[in-house]
Amino acid sequence: MRQAERYLGEGVHPRILVDGIEIAKKETLNFLELIKIPKPEVNKELLMEIARTSLMTKIHPNLANPLTEIIVDSVLTIRKMRE
Repeated sequence: MRQAERYLGEGVHPRILVDGIEIAKKETLNFLELIKIPKPEVNKELLMEIARTSLMTKIHPNLANPLTEIIVDSVLTIRKMRE
């Protein structure tokens, strides 16, 4: 935006700046489409890894390991009830 102010100060019409920003947005979105990584399938193993990683940073590993499966089973139970 600061750069845009500079161009406005030099007499560039605001519409030209907006058009340039729109072109940059389209190109950025196209680039992101090219480099994106497909979302992995959410399964029990993935949920276990996520829960274990999160719990290990919050509580002692002796508690985190047994709680991991309990938490994942709880999440899967809730998810099944909504489907």
